[in-house]
Amino acid sequence: MEKTVLNSSQEKKKIKKRDSLASDGKKEILETLNWDIIKQVEKVVDKIFHDVYHTDDLSDLTPQDRYRAYYKHNQNMNERKRCAEMMNDTVKEELVMKLWSELHDAWRNKRNRMEDGTYEPKIKKTKDENRIKENWTEEVDIANTTFIDLPADWQKENYEAAKCVIDLVFNKVISVYTENKGHYKYIFNFDAIEKLSSKVHDAWMERNPWSKKSDPELFVKYFKLPETEKAKDREQVLKAIEMVVSKMLEHAHEIGMY
Repeated sequence: MEKTVLNSSQEKKKIKKRDSLASDGKKEILETLNWDIIKQVEKVVDKIFHDVYHTDDLSDLTPQDRYRAYYKHNQNMNERKRCAEMMNDTVKEELVMKLWSELHDAWRNKRNRMEDGTYEPKIKKTKDENRIKENWTEEVDIANTTFIDLPADWQKENYEAAKCVIDLVFNKVISVYTENKGHYKYIFNFDAIEKLSSKVHDAWMERNPWSKKSDPELFVKYFKLPETEKAKDREQVLKAIEMVVSKMLEHAHEIGMY
């Protein structure tokens, strides 16, 4: 892979970010940082929280246009704040249920396809007695099983994974609008995304101690994971953030707020 040539401004930002991480005692994560990955994550976050009236650089605008931009942004934030304040545990549970099934589909879609169109098999054992009786085996190919047809114990794992991620990001997303006037970059910078992703991975290890034998290379601290595995945890966090924001705006449309 070609190295990205950084200009002086980018280099200063990179150094500042690294100094910030080091000061927080995150030297292990620091050693694995990749500037391209940081920019990719920041781009996704920008897209999720897109606000046409908000920008960090209004220097090129006339004083009148700058005032108009700030006014529109504040008006937009006030509306979103009203939506955010109506988000409750019932809505959170809806998000968990939706992410619940999407996590499995997203995982399957990233697996290699066989010549017959099926996914590369992933055989796991189940403790679902009804499933075992029905199929005469405790083994199940979870890669070629739709979410709705998964054994009960594997559905439970997906639910717990989804609940963990939604619980981690829900209140943080709401705070962007209720407390921080839309300044999402302070709440979901790359360091914050990595910390959340690390918690997602830790929770997975706690739920699946048996994987220490079957997948020892994954049973390590987040910062020791290969980037391909980090990306999976990071993607769950970003997906959850996107879903909370989308649900909030969807609810706003339903009540005629937008």
